[in-house]
Amino acid sequence: MEDIMEIRFLGENVLPKTISAKDLAEIISKVAESLTAIISKDNAGINLEDIVIGLVNIERGSTILTFDSSREDLALNAFIELSDAIATGDYFKIPSNSVEGVKFIYNFTKKRDCVAEFRTQSDSEKPLALISPQTEIIFPTVSLPVCHPVGHLSGKTVIYGKIMRVGGKSPKIGIELIDNRTIYCDVSESMAKIIACRLYYWVGLSGTAKWNADDYSIQSFTIEEIIEYADTPINESISKLSSVAEKYFQNDIDVDKIISEMRH
Repeated sequence: MEDIMEIRFLGENVLPKTISAKDLAEIISKVAESLTAIISKDNAGINLEDIVIGLVNIERGSTILTFDSSREDLALNAFIELSDAIATGDYFKIPSNSVEGVKFIYNFTKKRDCVAEFRTQSDSEKPLALISPQTEIIFPTVSLPVCHPVGHLSGKTVIYGKIMRVGGKSPKIGIELIDNRTIYCDVSESMAKIIACRLYYWVGLSGTAKWNADDYSIQSFTIEEIIEYADTPINESISKLSSVAEKYFQNDIDVDKIISEMRH
């Protein structure tokens, strides 16, 4: 039987007709965010715009949600990794956005007095993992010992990258960093209009970042200011360096020759 991604809510208070559209939409959104964060962690450089995760079925009785994805292979692996973190209680190995998704589902089970089962086979005897109001869940926080950093860290920083995308009903920009990873940031319409003029150009952006404390990768970034940045050719950069520190250079330095030798 083909593997699926299924979350089954069991209980008297979780019939589809008793769950508001808002609650259902939030569950779907949190699951998609959780899986996307894991996919991003496990697949460096992947374009997250190519990853679509959505609901393909909701069954009557108790609420059974079945998910599918444009990249089913990656999404299924992420679903299994998320389930394993829940089953083992080891939330250190999944991104903070995924932990937030687990928190939401846990709070939902408490509110509705139900159980959430994570399954890849509908007829399997046991689920991969389950969450109930009685489940003891200890989520990572940054207040734990420094020798075992978990959760997330945040602070002011400047990032440099190429603007790859600007737009959307709720404006977002996609920034390709120097390590080829792409991060997505929410921006105001006014800021989006300014940044749109720099599409496919390298820019410096000042703001507040949130890092995953496990691997120090940027999880989110709030843009506060655009830093003027000139993508200067290397021969021009060396010429400027020469003019600034000319006393440390030979008077007859041949910049073009240096560049030619570097390229060969």
